Amino acid sequence: MMLEFSQREAEVLRSLIRERLEELGPEIHHTRTAEVKDELKDLRSELRSLLSRLSQT
Repeated sequence: MMLEFSQREAEVLRSLIRERLEELGPEIHHTRTAEVKDELKDLRSELRSLLSRLSQT
C-alpha cells in the first residue's frame, strides 16, 4: 500500500510518533509482565522504523 502525505501531514505524523516513542521508554521500564514488555518493545521498533521512513520524505 502506498500513501502520500503533504509536508505538514508528514510532520504531524513524525511529531506524534516521537511523542509516543518518548512515552514508551518509561512504560517499558515499569511494565512487569514479560509478554506486555515484549509487545511494547515490538511497538517501539515498528515506530522507529516508521519514523525513519517518514523522515526520508
